Amino acid sequence: MNPIAKSLTDNPIIYLANRTWEFSKGNRKRVVIYFILFVLSNIVSLSLPLIIGFVLNIIQEQGITSTNIFLIMAIISGGLILEEVLFWSFHGVARVIERENAFFVKRKYKNYLLEGIMSLPLSWHTDHHSGDTIDKIEKGTNALYTFSEDGFEVIKAVMRLFGSLTVIIYFNANTSITAAVMFTTAVIITLYYDKILKEKYRELNHAENAAAAKVYDALSNITTVIILRIEKVLRKEINDVLMKPLQTFKKMVRLNELKWFLVSMSARILMVLTLGIYILSSYISEKEILVGTIYALYVYADKIGSVFYDFASDYGKIVKQKAAVENAEEIVKHFKKRKKNRKNLELESWREIKIEGLDFSYQDVKDPEKKKHLQDIKLKINRGEKIAFVGESGSGKTTTMKILKSLYTPHRGNITIDGEEGSFEDVSEYATLIPQEPELFNNSIINNITMGVSYSDEIVNNYSKMARFHHVAMRLPRKYQSLIKEKGVNLSGGEKQRLALARGLLAGKDKPIILLDEPTSSVDAKNEHEIYKNIFRNFKDKTIISTVHRLHLLTQFDTIYYFSKGRIVCKGTLEDLLKNEEFKKLWKKYYKTKKKRES
Repeated sequence: MNPIAKSLTDNPIIYLANRTWEFSKGNRKRVVIYFILFVLSNIVSLSLPLIIGFVLNIIQEQGITSTNIFLIMAIISGGLILEEVLFWSFHGVARVIERENAFFVKRKYKNYLLEGIMSLPLSWHTDHHSGDTIDKIEKGTNALYTFSEDGFEVIKAVMRLFGSLTVIIYFNANTSITAAVMFTTAVIITLYYDKILKEKYRELNHAENAAAAKVYDALSNITTVIILRIEKVLRKEINDVLMKPLQTFKKMVRLNELKWFLVSMSARILMVLTLGIYILSSYISEKEILVGTIYALYVYADKIGSVFYDFASDYGKIVKQKAAVENAEEIVKHFKKRKKNRKNLELESWREIKIEGLDFSYQDVKDPEKKKHLQDIKLKINRGEKIAFVGESGSGKTTTMKILKSLYTPHRGNITIDGEEGSFEDVSEYATLIPQEPELFNNSIINNITMGVSYSDEIVNNYSKMARFHHVAMRLPRKYQSLIKEKGVNLSGGEKQRLALARGLLAGKDKPIILLDEPTSSVDAKNEHEIYKNIFRNFKDKTIISTVHRLHLLTQFDTIYYFSKGRIVCKGTLEDLLKNEEFKKLWKKYYKTKKKRES
C-alpha cells in the first residue's frame, strides 16, 4: 500500500467508517439509504438562513406594505414550517435506520471478537489477563457502536461546511479564499494536536486495561481477599494503578484546551473577515448593503465557525474511538494469524490422522538450554479407534491432548489427514476435549449440562446416564433445575466431574473425535469402569483418546501409548506393552498399590 493510501485508510473517520461498513454486512442497502436521507436533511436545514435573508431584503428594499405583507407572512410561516417538516421527514427516518444498524454493528463486532478470542490457544490466554481482554472488548465494541450510531454528525459537518461555503461564495466570491485558508488552518491545527493526543489515548487505554485486570483479580478472588483481610492493600494497589496515567492525562487535557482555543480563534477570524470583506467590497463598489444578505452571511459564517468547533470536538472523539477500536484490534491480529494457519480440510469422512516429529516446550523454544516437554512424538489415529495415553504425571499426556485440541501450538511437527497435509486447527474443529478439572457455572444443573442450548429431556437424561450423573441429579431437591452454588460447593469432587463429563459428552455428540483428559480422576473405580463402558458402547463409531491413570481400564482400549519424560517409549495393545520392561514396572506398581487400598 502506497503512503497516501495508507494515510487515508489510517484516518480515524475513514478507518471507523470502513469497520462500520464491514460489520453492516447484510444491512448495507439501509446504510446507503440513511446516508442519502442525511444529505437531504442537511440541504433542507441549510436553506433556512436563505429564507430569512430573502424576507429581510424584501423588507429593506420595499418596506412592509399592504401588497407584500401576506407574501412576507406566507414565506415566513410556510417556509419555516415546511423546512421543519421536510427536515424531520428525512432526518428522523435516517436516525431510526442508523441507530438500528449501530445495534447490529455492535452485536456483530462483539461476536467477531469473542469468536476469535475463543479460538485462540490456551497459551495465549495464559499470557493475556482476562480482565485486560474484557476491558479491550468492551471499550472497542462501545467505541465502534458510538461512531456507527452518530455518523450523522460527520455528514452534518461536511454538508454544513461545503453548503455554507457555496452560499458565501455565491454572495461574495472575495471571501472564498479567506474561508478556504481559515478552514485549512483549523484542519491542520486539529490534525496536528489529535495526532499527539492519539498516542496519549493509547497510553490511557493500556493503563485502564491494566486497572481493569487488577479489579478483576480482586473480585474474582474475593473469598481469599476477605479471609486474609487484604482489602486495604488491594485497594491501595488498584489506586496506584489508576493514578499511574495521571501525568499523561494532565498533558492530554492541556493540549486539548490549547487546540480548542486555536480552532475557536480560527472560526472567529473567519466570521470577522467574511462580514468585513462583504461590507467593504460593497462600499467600494457603491453597491447597496442589504441587511438580509449580511444576516445570511453571518449565519453561514457562524455555521462554518461551528463546523470548525464541531470538527475539532467530533474529530477528537473519533480519534479516541479509533484508539479504543485499535486497542481491541490488538487481539484480532492473533486470531487472524491463527486462521491463516488452517488448511480448512473437511474431516467428515476422514480415515487416518498421522502426526510426526512433534516437539513442544512451555518455555522459549529459541533457547536450546530450555527443556522440551514433548519431543519427537509420533501418533497414528484411526477412525473409530479407542486410544489410551498412560505414563507418570508430567510425562506429556495432557500436553499432547491439549495440542490435539489446538490449545497449544507445537514448535515443530507434521500432521497429515488421509495423506494430505493438515493442521492441528483442522483436527480441533472436529474434536471435543473434556478436561480433568470441572468448571461449573453458578446456574442450574440443566444449564450447566446444556450450556443454554435447547435439548429434549430424553437427550439430557441419556448423556447424564452415560456419565453416571443422572441418579445424582434426581436425588437433589429440584432435580435438574437445582441451582449449583458458586464453584459447585454443594457437589462432591466426583459428582462435579460426572456433571462436567455429561456436559462434555453432550457437546461432543456430533464430533468424530472425543478427547478425555482423566475426566474421572475423582470418581470411584466402580463408577469409572461403568462410565468408560457406557462411552464406548454409545460412541462406537467415534475415535476416543483418553489419558488413563487407573491402569485396569486399559483392557477396554485398542491402542495404548506409553509416555515417559516427554517421549513415547512404546505403543501397541496391552499385551504388547507388557513386554516392555519400563511399562511392566509401572503395571506392577499400580496393582501393588491397588491391592493395598483394597485390603
